[in-house]
Amino acid sequence: MTRRYFTHYWRNDTWDVGRENGHEGTHNEHTAGNDFRSKGVKRGDQIYVVTIRSGRLYLNSRGTVDLVTNHRDAARRLGTHPELLWAARDHVLMRKDDASIMMFDRTVPIDRVRKLEMLRVNGPRALKFIDDSRLDQQSLRGVCELTPASAAILDSIVANPPASSQAAVAVLRKERAFEVAVVEPLIGRWNFTFKGQHKHFFRRGTQSSHMIIDHLVSDPTGPLTLFENKARIHSPSELSKAEEQARSYAHELSVTSFIVAAPEGLWLYSLWQGEAKLVHKVAPLARLVDDEQRLRERLLAIRNTFKIARPSHD
Repeated sequence: MTRRYFTHYWRNDTWDVGRENGHEGTHNEHTAGNDFRSKGVKRGDQIYVVTIRSGRLYLNSRGTVDLVTNHRDAARRLGTHPELLWAARDHVLMRKDDASIMMFDRTVPIDRVRKLEMLRVNGPRALKFIDDSRLDQQSLRGVCELTPASAAILDSIVANPPASSQAAVAVLRKERAFEVAVVEPLIGRWNFTFKGQHKHFFRRGTQSSHMIIDHLVSDPTGPLTLFENKARIHSPSELSKAEEQARSYAHELSVTSFIVAAPEGLWLYSLWQGEAKLVHKVAPLARLVDDEQRLRERLLAIRNTFKIARPSHD
């Protein structure tokens, strides 16, 4: 069976939501639209997620199609509620062993963009430009089929990311090493369970997306807290940014605390009515061996205190 190659265009606002929700460096295993089946997309085909901004072509990720299905079945397979996915006719699930990581700042050089061709009924056609250096915003709307040679051009870019993207991936790898060495053993010693890289799907008006939680921690009564892990925190502004990111995640998940963790330290916050408060700080991280049981007790105390404080709706 002959493999075919398709681009899938994400609107700029969808692209920005993905970036803001921390998907940089994670594997893209799902995309949705209304044209996949009508274009004949099938298992084994390749999808390239792209957008065009200010005339420049951005390449987010590449995936191999595992299944093209409907809205409800996709939600079931992804372990989420249908209302939290965009209500598109077609949902594409990618092969997990062949999904590339998402990069939101990866651009396709203009000389390679000029070599890209779409397959039309009357043969290959080059992309449309508005001037010598800017691509027309409408060039790749929806789902477009590429020639094999064009797909090879995009494959070469996925395989050789620019230096800035390589640096981002290197940071993520360091973050993962920190999680394996410090965060996950700590949660284990607390006798809690966790889900790493937990996907939480949500909807804002007509926009559906998901956020990725580094570690969602639970005890037998349910979700307890979450970790936002960083490869480094070298300044108050970096800590503040990580705190705000974790606060928004905790607020969305309705947990009463969150933890920011990095090789420089660990910060435990309570969260009540959207307001975060620093409860305990472990810095330098060498103090963790002395403080970890106190942290466990405070996590449970925060949850129990706010559970009592919540008004009853019975």
